[in-house]
Amino acid sequence: MLDNFRQSKWFPVGIGVLMVLLALGSRIAVACWLATDDPGDGRVYAQLAKNLVEQGVFSLATEAPFTPTLIRLPGQPLLIAAVYSIFGVGNDTAVRVVHGGFDTGTCVIVGALAWLWTTDEERRRRNAFWAFLLASLCPFIAIYAATLLSETLTTFLMAAMTLTATLAFRSATGVKCFLWWFLTGVSAGAAVLLRPDSGLFAAAIGLTLVVSGLFFPPPDAPPFLRRIFGVSWQGAVFTLAFLLVLAPWTIRNYRVFGLFQPLAPAHAEMPGEFVPLGYQRWLRTWVDDARFIGPTLWTLNEKPIRMSRFPETIFDSPDERARVTALLDQYNHPPGSEPEPPKSADQSDDSDQNDADDSAAGDEDSADQSDAADDQSDDEESDADKDDDDDNDPGRVYNVKMTPEIDAGFAQLADERIARAPVRYYFWLPVKRAAVLWFDTHSLYYPFGGQISPVEDLDRDVGQQYWLPFFLALTWAFTILAAFGARLMWRERANRETLRWLILLGLMIFLRLGFLATIENPEPRYAVELFALVMIPAGFLLGRLRFPQKPADETPETETDMKENIPAAPEPARMLSLDVFRGMTIAAMILVNNPGTWDAIRPPLEHAEWHGTTPTDLIFPFFLFIVGVSIALSLGRLADGGGVRWKIYFKIAKRALLIFGVGLFLEVFPFYNPWKAAWFDPATVRISGVLQRIAVCYLVAAVVFLTTNWKKQAVIAGALLLVYWALMTLVDVPGCAVTSINDQACNLSAYLDRLILTEPHIWNQSKVYDPEGLLSTLPAIATALAGALTGTWLRTRRDETEKLAGIFFFGVVLIAAGWIWSGWFPLNKKLWTSSYVVYTAGLALCFLGCCYWLVDLKGWRRWATPFVVFGTNAIALYIGSTMMSVIFDMVQIPVAEDKTVSLQEYIFQNVFLPLGAPVDASLYYAVAFILIWLFLLWLLYRKGIFIRL
Repeated sequence: MLDNFRQSKWFPVGIGVLMVLLALGSRIAVACWLATDDPGDGRVYAQLAKNLVEQGVFSLATEAPFTPTLIRLPGQPLLIAAVYSIFGVGNDTAVRVVHGGFDTGTCVIVGALAWLWTTDEERRRRNAFWAFLLASLCPFIAIYAATLLSETLTTFLMAAMTLTATLAFRSATGVKCFLWWFLTGVSAGAAVLLRPDSGLFAAAIGLTLVVSGLFFPPPDAPPFLRRIFGVSWQGAVFTLAFLLVLAPWTIRNYRVFGLFQPLAPAHAEMPGEFVPLGYQRWLRTWVDDARFIGPTLWTLNEKPIRMSRFPETIFDSPDERARVTALLDQYNHPPGSEPEPPKSADQSDDSDQNDADDSAAGDEDSADQSDAADDQSDDEESDADKDDDDDNDPGRVYNVKMTPEIDAGFAQLADERIARAPVRYYFWLPVKRAAVLWFDTHSLYYPFGGQISPVEDLDRDVGQQYWLPFFLALTWAFTILAAFGARLMWRERANRETLRWLILLGLMIFLRLGFLATIENPEPRYAVELFALVMIPAGFLLGRLRFPQKPADETPETETDMKENIPAAPEPARMLSLDVFRGMTIAAMILVNNPGTWDAIRPPLEHAEWHGTTPTDLIFPFFLFIVGVSIALSLGRLADGGGVRWKIYFKIAKRALLIFGVGLFLEVFPFYNPWKAAWFDPATVRISGVLQRIAVCYLVAAVVFLTTNWKKQAVIAGALLLVYWALMTLVDVPGCAVTSINDQACNLSAYLDRLILTEPHIWNQSKVYDPEGLLSTLPAIATALAGALTGTWLRTRRDETEKLAGIFFFGVVLIAAGWIWSGWFPLNKKLWTSSYVVYTAGLALCFLGCCYWLVDLKGWRRWATPFVVFGTNAIALYIGSTMMSVIFDMVQIPVAEDKTVSLQEYIFQNVFLPLGAPVDASLYYAVAFILIWLFLLWLLYRKGIFIRL
């Protein structure tokens, strides 16, 4: 029966209705359970709506006389007033439920746009499904249903005008074309009555009409003059409808205020009100983050502005800082103002609870300053922080004023800063603002909302350490999917219709983002609407995914049939980007293993002391990940070529034993030290090590790869991580009062190392645990399996763009998952924790993706030549450099009558130490060490000599 229903014409309809109902239900749940009255603009809209219903006046006044205003556009107040008139004044829950309905409508329109923009009939349904699903799951826009802000309706109208414009472009008759362009103008005008910058969406549609109609016509288009006529009358209809919607508001403003104002004042000022344009221009010369907006702009003429609010980096000179200080002193203490009363202890204590009155950004600054004041002995700085706390007293009225004279001073400062660094003002700051606007967590108005930086200030009571990285990862994931989806559209640009949609999409996004990047208040919520459009190309990309279905009459396939129906693509003899990635990794390994002195090392070149990660902690998991990728590429070819299985297994076992044996060899090298007249002591030889772990992981991962499909490999990797997590957190260690992964000795991994390997045979730097120990090898195998899964993905016949997008997408997801997991199981390289495996696998995917794109897809290979040299002889480099390092440390050079130093120390002190500070000289030595090996390996590379194990 179920199969019959699946084959019926109503099945897709039923699935679609179910998805829409689920989306609507989720929006209503958000609107009811996460309802918030925090946004000040929402309270303004509610007051305007209340006065419209009760007094018939568009006014902000709470009591008579109800003076008309024009500082806000009427769109959102009219919507709220309509809901109030039906469900009762003050029924904000009803408004939020209506918002949920509009947001669901946005998701439906996004799916419809993906359908209409797809030229391939076979992919239309898939693209629409994925676009709708992504829009439904996007939490960035959904949260605004829980507020009274205009973002939800603005997003809906933006999507609606895009849909009507699409239908207008596709219209076959003049009547339909006229109707759709008229509706497009109405939608655009309504959107502008919500937010004035929505006019940029209308501009994007108009530009698309001109550019695509005149310069990129379809093959059967009429002559140029007729196209001009067609574009002209369509644009005229669009413009006329747009202006008709704005006309009532414009006429009202002219009649009430005697001025022509079709929108709202740019700075929300009433007629004749002074606007500090100079101060705002000065803000635009340095503000690049939303955290500075609250304390410097939104509280202007309401609260003092303290110098402690400004980062020191914004001042180009001490003189500029002094001038800003003087201007702010005039603002904070206008003529005739009384001195500020002394702060009481109660005021200081209570101020922490009032921080929410400022923007979230201001809150973080205040918290930073308050914390810092506890540790500072400088009375002046401590007093400044107390002033900041006192500024948050909600019951206090401050006598502050921005006068034209002060504003002129800031205008002069702004002109000077722009003249000194025009590139900074006109290019770098807008670029940085655009990046901040886009790559935000977009978590505002969630209970855990905030900024992810600085990490140490995250509020763990509300779970910011988990939610904010997850939301940031979503931002990157949506962006990556959309970027590769747009690339797919660009590759089909020969189809003029697809090119038109790509032009429209680009203009809709970048015109708005470019404008927002030039203003002094770059709040990320202004960019949230754009994510609805992002889901369309993202859906295009995911629509390329095919889920294999086995015909009913087909016999079950064996596990050796190329892993669950994923067809292998014919491959080149070697994947150059993997050599580059391997070469970069091994070069980094040699760099951190061979400093000039261990007493002077830059922090990024050291391992984390225990929990946490540094760049150095990424090297070994990257190498194991590369081992896994190589397993899939090399053994996959052998298996596909019909090689004899026992020979393949024998080759794997032989190679694993050889690598393990070489690792032991390096532990006992050089056997005899003539300077100490001593042989190596078998009783103290370290059994585990880097090569030993590589050997074990290679052996297990290779066997698993050959005997299972990719789904089982993923399950095995996940099981290893979960089992290790359970063992490390639930099993008590004998002899320890408290078992904890925070203790280097009292954790299960360290206990088993001491029990089985015994203390003389584990890492001599700790003697209580081994960083390449027994139990921690289990999650290390999962790292290799993650690489094998990546290699399987690269071997499929998928489009190269799809492969690359998948690599980046899963990389970002794993990074976020690892970071979130670290809240329960900390990132720890020495324990090789499960969160560390997931986190580093995500980073490895992203690094491999970059190499794959640059080297294999773009063909930019010249820069990578040194890394190819390293990568093609990686094992030889590791073995040779280790032996050289041991020899340099063993050989003794006499420097005094009764004193000798090692050859390594002698070279460092006499050649590199005179070149700079010890930390710099130590780095110079390591770089020189690498360059020597680059020269030696280059000779082998030129001769075609590649040393394999």
